[in-house]
Amino acid sequence: MAASAGTLDYSRFDHIGSDDSGDEQERPARGPPPVPVLEDLEDYFRRLDERTATAAGAGPVSVDRCSDDELARLSVVPFVRGAALFPYVDCAVCLADFCDDEHVVRLPCAAGHCFHVRCAREMLARSTLCPLCRVDVRRLLAPPERPPTRRAFGFTRDGGVIKRYEPSPPLEIARPSYIPEADRARAGYVEIEYPSQGVARIWRVENRPARAE
Repeated sequence: MAASAGTLDYSRFDHIGSDDSGDEQERPARGPPPVPVLEDLEDYFRRLDERTATAAGAGPVSVDRCSDDELARLSVVPFVRGAALFPYVDCAVCLADFCDDEHVVRLPCAAGHCFHVRCAREMLARSTLCPLCRVDVRRLLAPPERPPTRRAFGFTRDGGVIKRYEPSPPLEIARPSYIPEADRARAGYVEIEYPSQGVARIWRVENRPARAE
């Protein structure tokens, strides 16, 4: 009998909670779910956060996302089955098992939850929260490495800043051709930075006038 207009036809859905004892034995091995789990998981938590914020009178919340720089700072480690660092053997996003020596992302949360690299990056590009413990991962990431700042050795009368001074640089550093072979071992090197003109690289030999490149 066809469903009447305006009435949903539930006949195409499988029954849930069947008492058939044979279902458990015939169930195939677990594999990746047929639905996009990542999108469903994020949608669930987004609606949960909105519901919580609405109940508190704060209105809908905006979802923070990790930037490309923050995603690049995620800890990627090889998976070792049975190691204390890996209490779980599968990814909570796609539900697929980790393979031995496979590189996985280990989040900086207290539990150290692990995910496939692709799953973790796609997940954190949508939200900064760990999907399992709801910790803000971005707050726990190590700060980006900054190149060491070169200390100024001094200043020149014409406004230059001496950034590098090596009275006896290694012989592996090529000397300019205008320095005689006999004087190259005692040639010194200086770099002077001028804000409006750039950097002057100067080689000088003791008791001889300096000459710029």
